Amino acid sequence: DRRVVVVSERLEDSIWNALRSTGKNPDVLSSRLSDIFEYEIDFMVDCRPGDRFSIAFEEFYKDDEFVRYGEILAAEYATGRERYQAYLYEAENGDRAYHDAEGKSLRGIFLKSPLNYRRISSGFTSRRFHPVLKKYLKHHGIDYAANHGTPGWATADGTISFIGRKGPLGNYVEVKHKNGYKTGYGHLSRFRRGLKKGAYVTQKQVIGYVGATGRATGPHLHYNFYAISKGKYRLTNPSRVTNRPTGKPVPTDLIEDFYSRRDALYALFNHESGSIVTAYLNESNTPFAE
Repeated sequence: DRRVVVVSERLEDSIWNALRSTGKNPDVLSSRLSDIFEYEIDFMVDCRPGDRFSIAFEEFYKDDEFVRYGEILAAEYATGRERYQAYLYEAENGDRAYHDAEGKSLRGIFLKSPLNYRRISSGFTSRRFHPVLKKYLKHHGIDYAANHGTPGWATADGTISFIGRKGPLGNYVEVKHKNGYKTGYGHLSRFRRGLKKGAYVTQKQVIGYVGATGRATGPHLHYNFYAISKGKYRLTNPSRVTNRPTGKPVPTDLIEDFYSRRDALYALFNHESGSIVTAYLNESNTPFAE
């Protein structure tokens, strides 16, 4: 039996704890939310107390016993300044993807982070006290603390332009992307087997594993982001780069159908958190009610 459930919650600290307070599995749902919004929100650093979220998702039961979670059909995450929405839409040709409220794809050029990590140990700054050299230096990259061996992936499609040892960065991979961008991944314990210069990698393809090679006090991934300025690649804060959509929008001839389904799904968020709302989808005749 398929049930559609809606939960809404306010954040006190993390998205994981907020989901746990609803009685649902925070590991599964936070992971799926992260995947949906991985081009727009980094839930490890972008969440603030007072933010709110709502999700409508499937649960499957057999003989009234819970079996598994299905797909998230709609999601909204609201901060004090921004409101992010996602709607699962299936076109007539069978393509299924998440879109924003206007029907634009949520898929962007770059992922918000290059791995699943514990915390950001050093951000992008022009003045950071170096733990090894014991002096203040520029740190024009981002350090993601993670367990040794955690997979790191390419944040966008591109071609390997460097792979090997690179001074203080240890084992390092550099990926050249279209539109004048490069990304770099340092302190890796090892590279993905078979990876070499000139190889093409796709977004979220594993390129190496977290380590502490080079000048590092503990396992982490150092992430560099370059943009061309005045004809040269220059280190840039990735949070300041506009992440343009790259996926297909809802076709013009289907946009009214998309709006109808969007409105039916968004209306579910008006129900009390924890409500089973399958019947309301049946009334709206959305394809997700079958």
